[in-house]
Amino acid sequence: MGWSAEWRKAELPALEIRDRNRSWREYLCESFCDTAAWLYSGVKGHPEFTLAERYCKLRRRCFEEKVESRALSI
Repeated sequence: MGWSAEWRKAELPALEIRDRNRSWREYLCESFCDTAAWLYSGVKGHPEFTLAERYCKLRRRCFEEKVESRALSI
């Protein structure tokens, strides 16, 4: 979503992505946190938001389906 996740992803070699190692998991955690901050902050845009709008829409939908639906069922 934001720059903090983007630079982590940019530095990941293909092998680390394939093996889902610690660096990959750190990227995923940062990306998840960026997404949650974006969704719940109410901020529409920021210079550090680097994810293209079409992917933001997909991420919002995924987050709603996978995260929010589970929170409501607990």
